[in-house]
Amino acid sequence: MKIAVVGCVHGKLDKVYSKIRYLSKKNNYHIDLVIICGDFQTVRNKSDLDSLCVKPKFKLMHDFHRYYSGEKTAPFLTIFIGGNHEASNYLQELNFGGWVAPNIYYLGRSGVINFNGLKIAGLSGIFKGYHLNLPYEEKYPYSNEEIRSIYHVRSLDIFRLHLIQRNIDIMITHDWPRGITNHGDVNLLLKKKPFFRKDVENNGLGSPMNWELLIKKRPRYYFCAHLHCKFTALVFHNNNNFNSNNINYNNNQVQNYQQQQQNYQQQQLQQNCKEQKPTQTQFLALDKSLPGRNFVEIMDIRINKDKEIELNEKRVTGGKLCYDLEWLAILKVTQELFSKENRLKSVQNLLFEKNTYTEKVNNEISNMKNDKQYNDLQIPENFQPSAPTLKEESSLKGQNFIPNVLENQQHLRFVNWLGITDPWEGLGGSNQVENSEEININLNSLENNLSTQSNQQILEEEEEIPIIAKNPDEIDLDMEFDFD
Repeated sequence: MKIAVVGCVHGKLDKVYSKIRYLSKKNNYHIDLVIICGDFQTVRNKSDLDSLCVKPKFKLMHDFHRYYSGEKTAPFLTIFIGGNHEASNYLQELNFGGWVAPNIYYLGRSGVINFNGLKIAGLSGIFKGYHLNLPYEEKYPYSNEEIRSIYHVRSLDIFRLHLIQRNIDIMITHDWPRGITNHGDVNLLLKKKPFFRKDVENNGLGSPMNWELLIKKRPRYYFCAHLHCKFTALVFHNNNNFNSNNINYNNNQVQNYQQQQQNYQQQQLQQNCKEQKPTQTQFLALDKSLPGRNFVEIMDIRINKDKEIELNEKRVTGGKLCYDLEWLAILKVTQELFSKENRLKSVQNLLFEKNTYTEKVNNEISNMKNDKQYNDLQIPENFQPSAPTLKEESSLKGQNFIPNVLENQQHLRFVNWLGITDPWEGLGGSNQVENSEEININLNSLENNLSTQSNQQILEEEEEIPIIAKNPDEIDLDMEFDFD
C-alpha cells in the first residue's frame, strides 16, 4: 500500500496535502494513509495559540482551524503524533488518542493502532531526562515550565511501548533515536547540518529512549522528523545489536561508518534469516514543509503475510483505523501505574517488572478475546468539536469564556468503553477545572495577553536554551533563514 510520510508540518496542512496530491497524480497511484511525524499544530482558535510553545512571530493560525470547523476535509486519512510545537491544550484532551478533526487522528501520548494489517506505534513529544520520570501534572493555563514539560515524554509511555510483544510494522517518533546517525551517511548529514557535528561526535543527538525502542522492538520502518532535514539509515538486528557508541572520531572528523559495520552486517544477516522478528529497520527522517525541501516521502509498504496477526483476526476493517487489541490490554493493566506510589517510577524500575506485566497483558488479552464488546475494533468516527471554532470564538468577544474545555467526549467514551477509570482525572492532566471562575478569560484581553505575558514567558525560557545542545528542546527556527 502507498503511505505518505510527512516531516514537521508547523501548521501548514494545505501545503502538505497539495504536495501529496501532486505526487499522487504525477505517479498515478492511490494514497492509502498519511503519517505526520509531529509539530502538527492543532490550533482551533486564537485561544489555542497561548499553549503553543514557539516565539511570538510564529504564533499563527495557519490551516488546521478550517479542518476543525468543517470548512475543509482532509483529502486523505491522516494519523499523527505530537512534537514540541503543538497546541498542547487540545492534545491534552486526547491523551489516549482520538480524532482532532474529521479524517485526522491523533495517536495520543503513546499509542498503537492497526491499519489494513499494519501495526503502527507512535510516541509523542521529545526526550528530556529531567522530566522523564515525573508524573503527568500539567494543567492549563500552563506555567513557564509546564508549557515545555507538557511535550516531554514520560517513563510510563516508554514502558507501555516496551510491553508490546507482537511485531511492529511502523514506529513513529518526533525526535531521532540517539546513535541512528551511525547507520546512515553521517558525512552527508554534516554537510547539510554542520552545527550537528558536536552532538554527533558526543553521541548526544536524539533520544536514548527511542534508540532502546528501536533495537528492542525492531520495527520494520521507523519514521520521525524534528531536526528539519532528510536522513535515511538501515539498522540491522541480531541478539547483540551493533553498538552505536563504538564509532570512533579522530581530529573532529566523522569516520565512515560503513567500513565498521560491514563484517557485522554480513554476520547478522546469516543469523537473522532464521528469526521471526524483522532482521532490519528502515529509518527515515524528513524535513519541514517548505518549498524545495524533502518533507514528503511516498512509501510502498507491503503487508507481511507471515507475521502474527491472530490478535486482530476478523477484527480489522479494510481501509479503516482499528484499535490494537494488545495495546488495549496494555492500557488496562498499566492504569494502576498512575497511583501515587507508582507515578515517579523510572523506566529502569518499571522494566524490572516487565515480566510481571507481560503476564498480566497476556491474561487480559485472553479475557478480551472472549468479550463480545471487543469483537469490533474499528475506531469509531465520532469526532465532535470540543472548543469554539475561530468564527465562533470571534462572536464571543466581550463575554466570559474558558479557553480550554473541561472534558472531551471522545476521551470519556473511550475510557468508559475500555472499562478503566480516567487516569488524568484529579491529576490535572485532562484539563480538569476545579473552579472555572479562576480561569475565566475575557476574549477582549486575550489577544493582548498573547503579545505580552505569554510571549514574554517564552522569550525568557528560550534565552536559557543554546542553539547546539544535547537533544535541544527546540529547533531554533531563526537559525534557518528559509523558515516562513
